[in-house]
Amino acid sequence: MNNNIVVLQKLKKIYQNYGDTTSFENVQDYILKETVLRVRNIEYRRVKKTGLDMELPVGKALNEEIVFFNPTKDLVDKLPLNDVKKDSQYITNCLIDLLETA
Repeated sequence: MNNNIVVLQKLKKIYQNYGDTTSFENVQDYILKETVLRVRNIEYRRVKKTGLDMELPVGKALNEEIVFFNPTKDLVDKLPLNDVKKDSQYITNCLIDLLETA
């Protein structure tokens, strides 16, 4: 569980850096607390959302898909694309680890 706390702190910081105000709450609700729906699978795949077309962590719960990283387009445009991709992949890996230990 201590490892989960460290992972959550890192995730929260990344989300804050990107101006993503809801994804951290989704991690808590869908993965840790399971208060909404139990996420069964996390994938790193291409998503077209709010002007962005990039690979993001996507969870599946029943017939619903939840995108677990929603950086603001303005901020993404200002940062090197490789950094954003690296952070998105890192978030995906962290979520997979959390899902396995939750």
